[in-house]
Amino acid sequence: MSKNGFTLIELLVVISIIITLMAIMLPNIFAKGDDMKRMATETMFETLKQPLREFAARQPKGKYPEASSEQEGNGTSNLVLKLSEGNYFQFSDDSITREKPYQLVDAWGFPMRYQPWFGCKVKADAHNKAMYDLWSAGADNDFENPDDNVKNWSVLLESD
Repeated sequence: MSKNGFTLIELLVVISIIITLMAIMLPNIFAKGDDMKRMATETMFETLKQPLREFAARQPKGKYPEASSEQEGNGTSNLVLKLSEGNYFQFSDDSITREKPYQLVDAWGFPMRYQPWFGCKVKADAHNKAMYDLWSAGADNDFENPDDNVKNWSVLLESD
């Protein structure tokens, strides 16, 4: 060590330690960000549950809003329209797309999918047969990769 401060080798050692710590910590920080977005999306599902029940309670035969067909299978634009029009729920700007027709988006900003089942012909792949299915593709925006999808149903284990 020189009289006025650190030597070049000491500075390089400190910098390398800082870089190593950052390399270890950054993936955990980003993972926590995805965890927070997953929780925010799940919270949105919970928040929408009551307005959707109120909507259904006021409809003939207790039907939920129909899925919109023009959204390439996403189906959420009619849900946003019906809940907003009837003052069941007011969506924030970060929970819907910016272009009309508005679609519901998850915490990553990707459009979600919606399919009502109650009062409709139930398909074999339906999960909440007495209500509706609402799901997000998750961080990768890939509905075909179920590993990070967020959904309003749970998968039962074979032992259940």
